[in-house]
Amino acid sequence: MTIQSLRKLYTANHDNEVVIFATNLKSFVETLKSIEANAGNYSHYDRRFKKNSIVMFTGASGKEYKLQQVFSI
Repeated sequence: MTIQSLRKLYTANHDNEVVIFATNLKSFVETLKSIEANAGNYSHYDRRFKKNSIVMFTGASGKEYKLQQVFSI
């Protein structure tokens, strides 16, 4: 895959650092759940990202994450 073919990118930021990134929501959610057990499922984030491109999330560890869906033009 080239950068030109990239349509969406999902990132999880904690303390201004990207801690997770993925090019599809399914793998993004799987990775998020592997580090924060209380993360929602695919459907939860699919609905949230349809409303907003940025979603705030507090993990079971107490860490606050800014989850972001980035579109390419």
